[in-house]
Amino acid sequence: MNPDQKIKQALKDVQKKLRDYIEPGERDCEEALNQIADIADHNDVGQAVIDSDRQEQPSHGDEQTDRRRASKGRGTVRRTSRG
Repeated sequence: MNPDQKIKQALKDVQKKLRDYIEPGERDCEEALNQIADIADHNDVGQAVIDSDRQEQPSHGDEQTDRRRASKGRGTVRRTSRG
């Protein structure tokens, strides 16, 4: 499952817990909040958010790596030999 899919699944799980909570009948507010917090605060979800953010924005380190590769003749910039 990719990061965006993990985030979407967590959101769906939280929505289900909220739907269950607002249904008529007995309910435990503290338990409902604990369950929602368990979903939202799960390590996989937190890491998925970090990974998704990284995919959307290139990090400063990636740009530096690209420049180094280009200056060494690797990557998208190629040196031409003069003869």
